[in-house]
Amino acid sequence: MTILANCTLLDRNGQPIDSTAVLQRPEKVALYFSGHFCAPCRQFTPLLKEFYDEVNEDDKKLEIVFVSLDKSKDDAEKYHKEHGNWPRIDFDNESARLELKEKLGVEKIPALIVLDESKENARFTDGVNDVKNMGPMAFEMKWRN
Repeated sequence: MTILANCTLLDRNGQPIDSTAVLQRPEKVALYFSGHFCAPCRQFTPLLKEFYDEVNEDDKKLEIVFVSLDKSKDDAEKYHKEHGNWPRIDFDNESARLELKEKLGVEKIPALIVLDESKENARFTDGVNDVKNMGPMAFEMKWRN
């Protein structure tokens, strides 16, 4: 059971995907809380996409799940399509998105929360700064340990 058990995951085209298969394969799973309305998020998201692509260059080691905190479904879908190749939680499942935000203690965005091995709890809560300051080395030297 993972923290995402009650969440429907969608691909970048809005199609449902098998969350079990997506979340079991990589070594680490991180949740990315963001929104198009947030200027710091719009600055960070391209950096995160580059980080994701670099970490997964040879093999799928990391999965990022996008959790939109946008005000509208249209904004959330447009923002995700522009930037993310990672799965997203269905915007229509507001209770799941807000429950994750509360459970993981997200107070501001952007927030990147790396889950522990059980994929039930936060292991690292400062993923944004890790990515900004360490780049792909954050995964290799910190998150994998």
